[in-house]
Amino acid sequence: MIETYLLEYLVAFAKAGTLSAAAEQLHVSQPSLTRSMQKLEDLIEVPLFERTKNRLQLNEYGHFLAARAEWLLTEQKDLVDELQARYRRSQTIAVGSCAPIPSWEIQQTLSGLYPQMTISTQIQPEDSLLKGLMEDQYQLILLPRPASTSESAFLSSLGSSVVAAVLCTEKLMVSLPPVHPLAREQSLSFSDIDGMTFLQYRSVGFWFEICRKKMPNAHFLFQDDYATFMEIVSSSSLPCFSTDAMLKRTGPSDVRTDAHQRINIPLSDPEIDISYYLICKKENRARFQALLKSVRS
Repeated sequence: MIETYLLEYLVAFAKAGTLSAAAEQLHVSQPSLTRSMQKLEDLIEVPLFERTKNRLQLNEYGHFLAARAEWLLTEQKDLVDELQARYRRSQTIAVGSCAPIPSWEIQQTLSGLYPQMTISTQIQPEDSLLKGLMEDQYQLILLPRPASTSESAFLSSLGSSVVAAVLCTEKLMVSLPPVHPLAREQSLSFSDIDGMTFLQYRSVGFWFEICRKKMPNAHFLFQDDYATFMEIVSSSSLPCFSTDAMLKRTGPSDVRTDAHQRINIPLSDPEIDISYYLICKKENRARFQALLKSVRS
């Protein structure tokens, strides 16, 4: 059996061209590399080198072995990488979500039900989530159903190869400083606030597409970091958006007045009343039986 390091040394020598250059690349001494090459020759009982007084170079058998050894080492590395990737996937539950709130909800639930697993979450566009589930990029996905779409129509659109259960709900609200002219309203519609300039956290998933579609004349000032975004919100007179689920997570007794003393006014448009569905392949139903039971209870 040829030890792997001997093949690695041979490939390094073939690429470097000289013992000194190969030894430097491998971080070994030149005498140690020379002994290793001699050991390789002795093991396979085939001469690999042409030796002169001041030079060692590969012969035709050495070149042949070096080329095959490089291929073999690459195959070995690819095999180990694939095995490790398979193991990581077996120890990881990958979740694709359309928005932050359901992602946070499912991560908390999964951590409690599967404490030995690593939970990985990504916020992605809706059209890529179902495709990612079918291609096993995700084991679970979270998709929104607005109140304007019936449950039967929504489930039918998913196809017959998946199972789905409602995880949680969320409603969009516009967040205004108390001095804003609309802050006393009990409810607003997108048409009431179209044309305004909004502070906007970038990673809100599908919510932004709804806002952009319903308010074509609005302007948005984006912030990528959530902590920075909230710091700006606390000192700004510009409107922004929140949701009832987000406000409940921060714990105010009255969701209309949040921790930043902003007034949060519900929107009346049907698109803002969302039910989030947890979806997995039918073939994975047994694996996530405890999760599905927890969600449905």
